Amino acid sequence: MSKKDVDARRALEILRDANLDLRAVAERLGVSPEAVDEARCLVDEIEQAETDAILALPPVLGRAALWAAVPAGRQDVLAEAAAVGEKEVQREAKRIAHNLKLKGVELALPQRQPEPVRPAVEPAAAAEPPVFLSSLDANGERAVFWTRNVPGRGIELAQLVVSDERGIVDLLLGELSRKRFRELVEELPRKGGVTIREVSREDARTVIDRARWAARASGQVPAHFPAWAAQVLGPAPAEPPPPLGPRGEGQPLPDPAVLGELVAESAELFAEPELARWAPGEEALWSCAAALEQAATSEPWVDDAQRERGIRDAIEGCAERFFDERRRSIWSARLLDTARLFEETGRTHAAKIAAATAQALAAGTPAAGIPFCSQLFARLFRRSRGAASGSGGADAGGEADAAGRATAADAGPAGADASSLLVAGDRGGRSASEEGPGASGHDPAGAGPEGGER
Repeated sequence: MSKKDVDARRALEILRDANLDLRAVAERLGVSPEAVDEARCLVDEIEQAETDAILALPPVLGRAALWAAVPAGRQDVLAEAAAVGEKEVQREAKRIAHNLKLKGVELALPQRQPEPVRPAVEPAAAAEPPVFLSSLDANGERAVFWTRNVPGRGIELAQLVVSDERGIVDLLLGELSRKRFRELVEELPRKGGVTIREVSREDARTVIDRARWAARASGQVPAHFPAWAAQVLGPAPAEPPPPLGPRGEGQPLPDPAVLGELVAESAELFAEPELARWAPGEEALWSCAAALEQAATSEPWVDDAQRERGIRDAIEGCAERFFDERRRSIWSARLLDTARLFEETGRTHAAKIAAATAQALAAGTPAAGIPFCSQLFARLFRRSRGAASGSGGADAGGEADAAGRATAADAGPAGADASSLLVAGDRGGRSASEEGPGASGHDPAGAGPEGGER
């Protein structure tokens, strides 16, 4: 007897045998371990299992699942299998119906019409699993969790780390059973320094496509991303899509007076947990520390009031130099994206502040007129000044040196960067770090990422 001819009831016993691991069951039934994992989950939850998922199983597993459906009262599964299942599965459904009839249970199965006139009936497509997006980390990077159904095997989970400056930083692929995927969704962090939320596929694609455009300039793309993107996403758009932004109550009124009032509150954005670790970058912090030290030595501060004015002026100068045209575009997009996050999580006023601040940055408003800009630096130097003061080093040089060490790592409460959010799938996957030399980074041959996209 071949493996495909294993009695369906015996196959169900093997499938339910807790002493057999996936590979052992797969070997005995002649299917893949992935298919066994999916079948076990469906049988365990047969009362709620989707009919199309059962019919997508390899025939030997699909026939076994039909026998699991009998005691669960899932006559609908048998009826659907008799109408549109594989031939082996159709025969098994009729065999079960006959077995029930001998026991006095009538089960009416749909009659097959002659092939020339029978309309093609296809099972309804399984609902697409949800996709998720994390908030931006201190480096402007985030995790995207893209999913798709894999008939007979479960769900493919593609975990990407994307950057608004570097492009596609990492890609980890894996397959999970639907049960394991549901468990994973419950494990995703949703508060603290990072927020992961369910989003539409359109929004997730926008985020990925913007990173694909950034990759044209940086060349940053994992070696296996182009093939995955071509199959799942299709070609990159001809133009970079606009950033996400608020679409409802989070949109500020287009009144200059209202916008001005909102921008005046922009320093308060750093009280939100997702922004607590935002920072301008280590190079900019060291540059500002040097500017602070120069200001202190060129014109010594004689009292605390002069000291505070000198620090404030130096920091405002740092912010003005930092926010050039390129960075204004980048940070404006980050703020718009974060405004959408605030809107979707019920923080309407914060969403309006973030959106108004994004508009001010994009419009070229001087950094001195946007409290967010100077606060991006000032809160880190304020932190370092406390450290310097506590150690007795309150002089300008000690303060500037401490400030230069105030990187995003200690800018706020403990949190996660985008790469740390990736999780391993049940059946492995690939990431840029596992591909070996040349798997990620700039293309040494000069060709654009994704087969010439540059």
